[in-house]
Amino acid sequence: MAQPQSNSSSATRRSLRLLTAERKSTINEANIEGQQQQQQQQTTTKRQAKSKALEAISISNNKRRIEAESDINQDQEDTRKRSSSLSRNSSSGIHASSSLRSQKHSDKLSTTKTLKRQRDSSSSADDDDDEEEDNHLLIQSRSKKDSAPIVPDHNPRKQSE
Repeated sequence: MAQPQSNSSSATRRSLRLLTAERKSTINEANIEGQQQQQQQQTTTKRQAKSKALEAISISNNKRRIEAESDINQDQEDTRKRSSSLSRNSSSGIHASSSLRSQKHSDKLSTTKTLKRQRDSSSSADDDDDEEEDNHLLIQSRSKKDSAPIVPDHNPRKQSE
């Protein structure tokens, strides 16, 4: 009877080994499946994050492009308005570039006039001397062809004290 006991003990040992091996394999399979699910979730979240980032970048690029186009359109509209107003103001068919040139020239003249006015207001004591010099220059520039030259009086004027 010793043999049946040894057979039964060996059979139980074998069955225990098989059970533990099955448990280990099922645990390993469960771990592997869990890891695969985690990897899939991570890859999907990475994909979603990438797609959201790309979408945000494309939206910002579209906004920049639209703003740039609107700025260009406004500039073009402003130049059209200027050229149309200049062409309306001129009675003859002058080219727009020449009217722009004349406008720039008039702007320069107006700025020099304002500078002269500022100088005049800042130096009110020297106004009399400046006016005499300006008058002298005006007289020289206005001389006509057939008329005799006008010679300014070089005698110093006495100022009353």
